[in-house]
Amino acid sequence: MTFSPDSLRFFTFIGALLGACSLLLLTRHHILSRFHRRYTCRFEIFWDRKLRPYCPRCRNRLSEWGMHQSFKFELRDGRMQRIPVTFGAFRCVPCETLVRLVDEDGFEVDLDFALERLRTGGTPAVP
Repeated sequence: MTFSPDSLRFFTFIGALLGACSLLLLTRHHILSRFHRRYTCRFEIFWDRKLRPYCPRCRNRLSEWGMHQSFKFELRDGRMQRIPVTFGAFRCVPCETLVRLVDEDGFEVDLDFALERLRTGGTPAVP
């Protein structure tokens, strides 16, 4: 079997290859568009219609909201010091990350504030 540019088999092969690639791209587009219609991205997290959170990295359901411990570094008395902090976040078990709720201005928000804002669709009064 030869695939010279003059043979009919060469053009059939190229046509089949282009058809398979276009079918693959259309299928991928269809799947992604279904995902984006089903979920909305707010507070840097995906939410479904029942306001259940999904990981922005791996698209799996996030675990329960909880308070987590970490450290931050501050300059005090001319020296960098490690200071313990507590923050609220969801835990994504499959990709083992903590996902915080961040508003449009880059500030962390509480889960109750975020859910109230998602339900009303607007901006509630800041507590």
